[in-house]
Amino acid sequence: MNVRLESAFTLIKMVGILVIGVGALNFGEFGNWFAIGILVVGVYIFLTSLFGSYGAVRQSPRMLWMYVSFLLALLVVYVTAIILYPEDAIKKAGIQDVEDHWKLEETHPGSMDSIQTSFQCCGLDGAADYLNSEVWNHTAPNSCCKENSCVNPQNLNREGC
Repeated sequence: MNVRLESAFTLIKMVGILVIGVGALNFGEFGNWFAIGILVVGVYIFLTSLFGSYGAVRQSPRMLWMYVSFLLALLVVYVTAIILYPEDAIKKAGIQDVEDHWKLEETHPGSMDSIQTSFQCCGLDGAADYLNSEVWNHTAPNSCCKENSCVNPQNLNREGC
């Protein structure tokens, strides 16, 4: 088998495993539906690359046709998702997730920490959400600051999530 082809399939397998790892690490952080979706995509990429590499190694037309079929199915799902779920719908879902975490932040402090650290933002509408509230003693949590350190006021992320 061609060395370039073998290394290309190995790269695709590694991407599949990486996507599975990202999905596994995101459970509970941005919502389980997101993590499950990422896991499914990672497993699909990994299995598709297995069909391609084994079909090429064994020179099996059936396995190569399965590989092509999986790629076509992936293309159809991708195009369908773009048509059915435009960017606005995905953005609205993300905004709703942040709003849900913000409501939870009022009763369970620290609920926004992962979002604020990941996106380098602070509060729902800005740092003023924390600074103007007696609930948080007019202070922002460390997750609102660059490098999780609010010692220097210049480190405060002022934009809202």
